[in-house]
Amino acid sequence: MEAQNTCTQAKVKIIQSHYDYHAILKVIIAKGKEMFGPRFQVDDIDRPVIMKLIAYFLQDENVATAQKIDLYKGLIIMGPIGCGKTAIMRILKTLLRPHHQYSIQSCYNISLNFLEDGSSVIERYTSSSFDPYTTRPRICCFDDLGSEPDVNYWGNIRNVMAEILLRRYDLFMEYHMLTYMTTNLSSAKLEERYGDRLRSRTRQMCQVIAFSGESKDKRI
Repeated sequence: MEAQNTCTQAKVKIIQSHYDYHAILKVIIAKGKEMFGPRFQVDDIDRPVIMKLIAYFLQDENVATAQKIDLYKGLIIMGPIGCGKTAIMRILKTLLRPHHQYSIQSCYNISLNFLEDGSSVIERYTSSSFDPYTTRPRICCFDDLGSEPDVNYWGNIRNVMAEILLRRYDLFMEYHMLTYMTTNLSSAKLEERYGDRLRSRTRQMCQVIAFSGESKDKRI
């Protein structure tokens, strides 16, 4: 019942927008079927989250205000394993204008790459993460934050993603470098994994948009 009420409220607020969210949702579902197969669907329980993400990427101030979405900040997409966090970010990426595009990078792979390439990996996603022609900061979506291991690099244990995110916070404050993340971890688990300093920084540069804990596992 609570999920139905939330969805109903979202629909009322969406009607006040200049955009046809339900038409956009149909495009998203069609794109999802194209990318992930004919069984792809957006369940009713997930629609309020998808609508918030649509409002964010449209920079729709009316809906964003109603849904308490901060259009200036980045995103932390939380939710249970298999709920479709990565899938929806991959779909939305294909529908955005070029200057809103973002790359999707596996946190696990970034940590492994660090073992091979060292500090250049951190620079790749921080000080070197600017478009060479426009100098616009590059938006990165770090996928599955918390799944990556700490790495032993020349005898030193390094938390690579923590280092990247702390540096991107500084670049957010100076250049408005946006960061998106997906994670299966709760806020408490993220703080346990990365410490309260990083959690404080991520709160300033990102907002949480969370799938319901009752969201179905889409991999089944």
